[in-house]
Amino acid sequence: MRALASGIKLCALLIVVAGLAGCMTTAPTVTLSGPAGPYLVGTPVTLTATGNPGSAAGLWTYSFSASPACGTFTPATIGPTNQTTVTTDFTPSVTTPSCTLTVTLTTASGKTAQASITRAMGSPPIVVNTVPANSTSGVSVTTDITVTFDQPMDPATLSLTCTGEASGPGHGGPFGPCNMTIGAPTGGPTTFTWVVGDPDAPDPNNLEFTRAYQLQVTGTSAIGFPMAAPYVWAFDTQSGLQQTQTYSSGNISVPIPDNGTVEHTINVPDTGTIVDVDVKIRINHTWDADLDIYLIHPDGTMVELSTDNGGSGDDYGSGPTDCTGTFTVFDDEATTPITSGTPPFAGSYQPEQPLSTLDGKPINGAWRLRITDDSPLDTGTLYCWQLVITYQ
Repeated sequence: MRALASGIKLCALLIVVAGLAGCMTTAPTVTLSGPAGPYLVGTPVTLTATGNPGSAAGLWTYSFSASPACGTFTPATIGPTNQTTVTTDFTPSVTTPSCTLTVTLTTASGKTAQASITRAMGSPPIVVNTVPANSTSGVSVTTDITVTFDQPMDPATLSLTCTGEASGPGHGGPFGPCNMTIGAPTGGPTTFTWVVGDPDAPDPNNLEFTRAYQLQVTGTSAIGFPMAAPYVWAFDTQSGLQQTQTYSSGNISVPIPDNGTVEHTINVPDTGTIVDVDVKIRINHTWDADLDIYLIHPDGTMVELSTDNGGSGDDYGSGPTDCTGTFTVFDDEATTPITSGTPPFAGSYQPEQPLSTLDGKPINGAWRLRITDDSPLDTGTLYCWQLVITYQ
C-alpha cells in the first residue's frame, strides 16, 4: 500500500511540473548589423535585422528608425512576417559624427525587442580656401600656407607637400623638383596653417623671390572620410628686384613728457621683405642724455637707436622744426657710432643696436618710434621722423 501511495504522489508531481513548463514563455529578441562606417551621405547601405518572437504566437513586424533624423530606410517597416532575417537599405542624408540606427521587433501580442548600432555619417572633405590662393602672383616670400576645409579634419592625417617648383613669374609650370621645407600644421578644426621656407632662399625661413611653387594637400575628416583626391594649386612669389621707399610721419609736434614715454606710429602699407632700414629723427630737447630712443617693428622686435647719449647737449637734428630740418640719421653703414657723436647729432650715425636685426622681416604694418625721458626737469618735442626702407 505504501508503494502504491508513493507512486500516486510521484505521478501527481510530474503532472504539476509538466503543467508549469507548458505555461512558461520566452521574450522576443532582435539584432541589427551593418557595415562599420562611416556612411557616405546619399549612398545606401544594407542593414540586416535578425529576430525571434520567442514564445509569442502569430506573425511579427520589424520597424526601423534613426536618431537624430540622419537618413531614410527603404523599407522602414517589414511585416507582419514570419521571417527571422530581413534587410533594409539606409540612405544617410546629413553629416553627423554619431547617428543611432534602431530596429524594433513587435509581436502579434504587442511584445517588443530593440537593437541599435551607431555610425558616423558624412562626405569626403573638400578644400574651400587657400592662402595664397590658386594662381596668385607676387606673393610675399614671408608667407605661410593656410588651407580651409568644409568640415573638421583629423590633424594627424593632414599632409601638405610641394610637388613642383619653377622660375617665375607665372604659375603654370612646367615644374621641376621642389625644395620647400614645410612645418607641422597648426590650428583647426577646419583651418590649418603650415610655416614654409626654402633652403635656396637668401633667408631659408622664407621662400625664394620670383619663384613658382605647386602644392598639394590631402587628409581625412574628423569622422573618417578621406578626401576624394588631393587638392593641387600653385602661386608665384614677389620679384626679387629691390626698391627703396621713404615713409614719413609728416610734420608733427608730439610732446616728450618729463620722466615719461611717448610713442608715434607710421603705418607702412607696402609688402615686401626688408633688405635695409634707416631711421631719421628731428627732436628738440634741452638735455639729450635724458632720452632713450627705440624703433619697434610691427612684430614687436625692438632696436635700440640711442640711449643716454649727448650729455647736457640739445636736440637730435637741427634747423627747422619739421620734416625740412636736418635729421639725425641712424644707419648701420654710417662710420660714426651714435655713442661717439655730439649734439645735435646732425648727419648719419650707427645706432646702438644694428638695424640689420630687422632684415628679412616683412615691411608692412605699424612701425613705432618710442622715446623715453628718464630724468626730471627737461622736456622736448618730436617734430618729424621717417623710415627709409629698402625691400624686395
